[in-house]
Parts: sequence; C-alpha cells; structure tokens
Amino acid sequence: MTNPAAKSVWHLPRGIWIFCLIGAVAFVVWDTTDRVRHLLDVDKFDRSQSYSPKPDQSSATGYKDGVRSLVVPGLYVDSYHWIMQAQMGISTGEWRVHHVDYDNAPSGRPMHWASPGRWWLTFLAYLDHLLSGRPLGVSVERAALLANPILLLIFLASAVPFVARKFGTAAAAFVAVGSITLRPFYQNFTAGNAEHHGMAECFAFLTVLFILVGLSDSKEKRWFYASAVAGGLGLWISAASQIPILIGVGLASVTYSWICRKTPNSSESYLDPVRWSQWARVGGSVSLAAYLIEYFPSFGGFRLEVNHPVYACAWVGAGEVLTFVGVFLRGGKSGAGRKGLARPALGVLSMALPLLVLLATSGGSFVLSDPFLWRLHTLYIAEFQGARAYFAKQPLVLATVAMWLPFTVVLFQIAYVAFGKRSAAVRGLVAFALVPLIVEMILTASQIRWWGLAAAGLMASLVILGSILEKEAISGRASRSWPLVFVALLFYPGLASAVGSEKNDLVYSREEIFGMAERNIAQWLTQRDGGQPAIVASTPTLTTSIVYHGNLRGLGTLYWENIEGLKRNAALFAASAAGPIPEIREDRLRYIVLASWEPFVEPYVRLNKSLALNQPVRPDAFGPVLLRGMMPPMGLRRLSYRLPQHPVLAGQSVAIFEVVDNESAGQGLAWAADYYIDMGDLETAAKLEPYLTNSSDLTALVALGRIQALRGEGALFPDTIKRVSAELPQAATLSFEEHIHLAELLWMADRADPARAVLTEGFSQMNEANLRQLTTSCLYQFTDLLKALGMEIPDVRLRRLTEELAGPAKS
Repeated sequence: MTNPAAKSVWHLPRGIWIFCLIGAVAFVVWDTTDRVRHLLDVDKFDRSQSYSPKPDQSSATGYKDGVRSLVVPGLYVDSYHWIMQAQMGISTGEWRVHHVDYDNAPSGRPMHWASPGRWWLTFLAYLDHLLSGRPLGVSVERAALLANPILLLIFLASAVPFVARKFGTAAAAFVAVGSITLRPFYQNFTAGNAEHHGMAECFAFLTVLFILVGLSDSKEKRWFYASAVAGGLGLWISAASQIPILIGVGLASVTYSWICRKTPNSSESYLDPVRWSQWARVGGSVSLAAYLIEYFPSFGGFRLEVNHPVYACAWVGAGEVLTFVGVFLRGGKSGAGRKGLARPALGVLSMALPLLVLLATSGGSFVLSDPFLWRLHTLYIAEFQGARAYFAKQPLVLATVAMWLPFTVVLFQIAYVAFGKRSAAVRGLVAFALVPLIVEMILTASQIRWWGLAAAGLMASLVILGSILEKEAISGRASRSWPLVFVALLFYPGLASAVGSEKNDLVYSREEIFGMAERNIAQWLTQRDGGQPAIVASTPTLTTSIVYHGNLRGLGTLYWENIEGLKRNAALFAASAAGPIPEIREDRLRYIVLASWEPFVEPYVRLNKSLALNQPVRPDAFGPVLLRGMMPPMGLRRLSYRLPQHPVLAGQSVAIFEVVDNESAGQGLAWAADYYIDMGDLETAAKLEPYLTNSSDLTALVALGRIQALRGEGALFPDTIKRVSAELPQAATLSFEEHIHLAELLWMADRADPARAVLTEGFSQMNEANLRQLTTSCLYQFTDLLKALGMEIPDVRLRRLTEELAGPAKS
C-alpha cells in the first residue's frame, strides 16, 4: 500500500526539477557574465610594454601583424589552439584543418582534433561578427568566451526535461544541480574554456543515459540506437574519452545480464540480447561516417589516438560478443536463438583489431607508446598524475572536498546492488549505471584527467538511483528523508565552493598575470621583427602562449601530434654548450625565450637523455648554461626585457636570446655588458670590465666607458674615452644601435659635437628594421639623446615610428 505521507512529499514538489533547472541556468548565466567581464578586464590590463592590438580586417586574427589579445587562465591553454585553428579555417576557407604551421616550425605538424568543436566556435564567431561588426578573427576570440557555457545551457535545457519525463523529479533535479556543483564536470564549460572536453562529457553522459531509458522499458528500443549515435559522435569528438565509456557499457551489459539472468522473459525488464549487436552496428556506422566526414578522401592514416575505422570494427565485434553472452546467461533462450560460436569468435577477433594494428605497426600507430612521450606525460604533465598525487598537493578546503565527496555515493550503490532485497531488474539498472562510473574512477585514480568524465558517469548513475529512490518513497519502501540527505551530501559543498570561488575571481590570478606577461613578451618580439613570424624555442606551455599572442612559430607544444617538435626542442636544450650548437641553425631559430614561472629546461634535458627525476643533468647542457651563464654561448645575444611591475611578478624573470650572425669576441662582450647595464645590474656588468679593458674592439670600449660612467669610476673613465676617440675611425662599421651607444658615451663625456656627428652618421643607416630591433632601454636612450643634443630624425616616417615605439612603453 502506498504511504500517503510519502506520496505527498513527492507529489507537492513535483515541479522541483523546474526550480533546479532555472537555478542552474541562472547560475551559469551569472557565472559566465562575471567571468566574461573579468576576462575582458584582463584583456585590457597592463599594456605598458606592448601595443594595444590594432584592428585589421585583412588579418586572419582581426588584428595587425596577426597578433591575438585574449588571455585565458593557464588551465585552459588548449583554448588558444582552438582559436588559432578556427581563425585558420576561416581565413583559408578550409572546413577541416589537419595541418598547422605554427608548431614544429618551419615544417609544421599534423593536427587531428575533431572538427565539430572548431565548427561550433566558427558558427558563434559568425554570429558575433554579424551582431557586432567586429572583424571575424576578433569574433573568434569573443566566441571562445561563450562557446562552452552555451553548450552547457543547451545540455541543461534538453537533458533535464528529458530526464524528468523518463525518470522523474529527483533524477532531473540531480542532473540540473549536479551539472554546476560537480566541479570536474562544470569546469569544462566555464567562460574562456573553448576546449572539447565539455562536449565529450555530454556525449559520454548521453551514451549511458539513453541505454538506461531502454533498459527501464523493454519497448523503448529506439533509445539503444540513440545511445549508439551518442557513442559514435563521442568517438569522433574524443576517442580517448569515449572508449573507456564504451568499455564500461560493455562490462555493464554483462553485469546486467548476470543479475537479470533468471528474470522471466515475460517480464517488462526482459532485454533481448540482440539489441547489443544492433546497438554496436549503429554505433560503429556512426563512428565510420564521422571518420569519413573528418578525413575523406585523404584519410588520416593508422592513428589510433583518434576515431578510426578499427574502433568501429571493434565495437561491432563487441556487440556480437555481448549478444552471445546475453543469450548464454539466459540459458540460450531469446529472440536471437543459437547462432553457434562463429559470430562471437569473429567478434573477439574484431575487438582485438586495435591491438593487432598496434603490434603490426610496432607502436607507430599510437604515438603515446613512444618512450619519450610516455615519460613526458607521466612525469611532467599534471593531468596525467594520479588522483592521490593530485590531492596530496591540494589544501583541505571546501573546493577540494567538493571534488571527491559526491563519489562516496558509489559505496551506497555497490551495497544496494550486492545486498539489497530489491528485484533483479532494479538492482541490474543500478549496476548498469554504476559499472561505467567505476571504470572512470579507476582511470581517475591513475590519471586525474579522467575526473570530468567520471563526474559525467556519476550524474548518469544518480539518474537511475534518484528515480528508484523516488518510486520507493512513493510506495513507502524508503524514508522520505533520502532526497534531502543526498542533496546535502552530494551538492552542497560543490555549490558553496562554486559561489564562493567567484569572490576570489574578482582579482587577477597568478596564471592570468603570467598570461598577460607572456602576451607582452610575444607582442614585443612581433613588434621587434615588424610582424614577421619568427621561430621561437621555449618551454611547452610558454611556446603556446607566445605563438598565440605574437603570431610567431614554435617548436614544441604538449601535443602528441608534435612529438617531432618536442624531441627537437629537447635535443636543443640537451646539446653541449661547449661548442657551436648546430640545432640552432637547423631549426632556423630567431629567439629562445625562457621564463622562471615555467621551469621546464632541465626536464627537457632529462627527457632527451632518458634520465630519472633524481639524476642530475650535465653541467654543460645548453639549456641550463643559458640560465646560469653570465654570457650566453657564441651566436646568441641576450636581450634586455623588463617584466611589468606587479606583485605576482616580483622575483620572476624572463630570459630572451636572439640568434645572431658573425659575432666577434669584442661584440659579444659588449652585448653582455649592454644587457646588464640596461637591466640596472651594474655589479654584474663590472665583472666584465677586465675583459672589456683588454679588447681593442670599439663596441667593447664603448661598453667599458658606459659601465665606468654609470658606476662613477672617474679615475678610469678619461683613459677609456681616449681609447674610444682613437678608435673612432671604426665608427663607420658600427650598427645603428652601436652608433647610439657611442653617441651616448660621448655625450656623457661632455663631447656633444662628436656625439652629434656620430648620431648623424647613424641616421644614414637608420631604417624601420633596425629601429624596431632596438631594445626598450636603447630606444629610451635614443629619444632622450635626441632631446639632449637638440636633434631630430630627418625621415618623418621614421620619426613617427620612433614615437610610436617609444610612446606606449614609456607611458
């Protein structure tokens, strides 16, 4: 008999799921609005050392010189690549982008990210362009702010009412609230995160959810097909994400068949095992169709890291095996009949096809099996670390608790299946939803990158659990307090953390400050080369930021398609600095950029030499020498560059090295001295005085005189000026920058007329290229010297360029 009190508890708030849905949508809109405002503030913040990008309709990025402006937190660095690829597709008219030239420069690298994510970003960019009139390239950056929040709103608006109709109030409320409070799930939908992981989570959830609908009602055969379509599309978006879900569904099928093996065929819960082969065939067909859409007619080779026909074959084979197991567990009596062992045997062979391809290609079809890449991922990339290592580094605060507490419900679900007295059909449904979740949790324990998919699996399991608890509450078989207990246990920490985190987001995070500094560095280099896409070697994440913000070219970013570039980068930093570095010329490098907040130089050396984490690197390795040496190796010049003034950047540093040709010993000494003078480090500059004194090179003598003048070494300064005056005939061979230094030294020695003569001679060499290549300090010196000597640049165009270059940086 139904418990009237319990019934009233459930019937009065029947529309509670609508309230939860409205609340979830309101939170997403509020959170997105706040984050977009914040990111746009970040975009405008601190232009002290870079130019505000100028709109340019003819540029692929919408800005002059192909630079980009938007800064997103370091956690979402993949967004930079999605933006660049969408802009590339728009500018070239290619609707599929499978090669990029900004990485592994100069030849570029293949790119296998699924197109739907880029199409979605492009669609939103066109909408923004039509509504705002912004250049399309700029609209791509704006679309990246909203792409995934809009996806989440679409998910909520469609999935929650569907769940309410099929599974009831509690299940729908769990999905609505869980979407925003399960932080591993929600963080892939936040503003500025234009990655594909959110889309992959949605398809993973739907793959399980639709099967649960089919299992709940034996007449709902179509939902098995819907699950297959969701699974096939999920394979397209991310094979790495969807394959564990499909494996989990397969194991869940066996578990369900075992639990329900004695259920009468006449029962409503009876499932014809043939449905698994039908499910697999539809899913395999969708996967194959997606592959053809993505690659036909060129195809993508045997790349098992992404969706591939071998996975479609394996899926179809798995369907035959699941059908056979289902028939066998039911004693061979089903609509499928006895088909012998031929089809399941062929199914097993099909399931083994990916492994056979991997063995046949000696691992070449799955790059992650490469020892270099495997060690890189498992030792140095945070998302490939285990959950235990991850949580050991996290403070025990509400946000951390909210990450793992909801998953404790798994213990209750296991007990419900193992010891519950409910019918086999009910326990089978709970078990089916539970198995894929357990698979994802096991993966999360080994690598934290599966955390978001585990959260999606948790929501799917809560759908069926909420439905069962609601029905049992109505029938009087369960306490009416269950829903409140579950809501408090599962969602309150996440909700409190979500709301509380917004208060912290009102100030700039460390990652955002570093991002702004990286933008300044990249655009300073772009300005220095007049918009030419120079090749830069750096550490992995910094390479992405520099390539994105400055329209430059890089060697190594953290993507498996770029294994060649990563190995080249590692070989460069591991090379011996005792002699010439051939990798510099072979890689056609223009700059090497190293930042203290991304200390990945020694890891590169260890990866190249296959060293363990506790093994020291060679002291003469090129990368460490760059950071430790007072003077860089021959062929490199360290450029003076000051980071913006900000508390987060206090104590941080950036080292920028320019590749130079035909460097003399005296010139190398002078460049080193100029660097320390420009950076205000006169103590280190003074250590070079003995070497500069023994040189007869005019540039070295000029550097010596500048050190002495700035340090107040009056007793030595006159003798140096005499030596400089004696070498003035060499002045005709000096570069434009060296003319400025020489003129400044003569002016400091109260020799204004010779200083004017030197500067006038320098005007004859002055052009846009060498003017842009002045360091910021030298540019200041040049403008101050012109005022002090009462001189003016003869060329009006170059005069205006000088004012333009000096103005923003000096303000």
